[in-house]
Amino acid sequence: MINLVPQNAQNQLRAGQANRALVAFGVFVMAIFAIGFVMLLPSFIALRFMIADFSYAREVEEQSPSSRALEERTKALANFESRARGVLALGRKTTSFEAIVPEVVRAAPVGVDLLTMRFEEGTLAIEGYYQRRSLFLAFLAALETNALVKSVSSPLSNLLKETDASFRLTLSL
Repeated sequence: MINLVPQNAQNQLRAGQANRALVAFGVFVMAIFAIGFVMLLPSFIALRFMIADFSYAREVEEQSPSSRALEERTKALANFESRARGVLALGRKTTSFEAIVPEVVRAAPVGVDLLTMRFEEGTLAIEGYYQRRSLFLAFLAALETNALVKSVSSPLSNLLKETDASFRLTLSL
């Protein structure tokens, strides 16, 4: 086949085709980038709002009355434990009540609050509040393994609620 187009024109034609191919490839890459950006932008915005919501929820939870009440109960429990230790440090004759109270207080995990204790000849009646049933069960297990406690009586009504419930126990000493 004979090419009648001069060599200079052929070179310009090839250079023009290469330039067009390069421009087409550049447009294709920019289109892919633009589509990706448009598709990811709503996800990015939604993620920013989710992070802001989680941060706000955490701040609200930290400032909620229930967490403040938990802190107050924990402080009251620590105060009660220190007073119980103070009574033991006075050097008075140690009774079963004076020996068992610090053990009961130590056995109560954070989230189990002891409200009242009544001692009557060999038994200790305890009333309190727990935030989660699993914490209450751990408290019961700790009391049952204590050497000073012969038995623990806990009615089934103590286990009816999974969270935020009051309880009553009777310990035989």
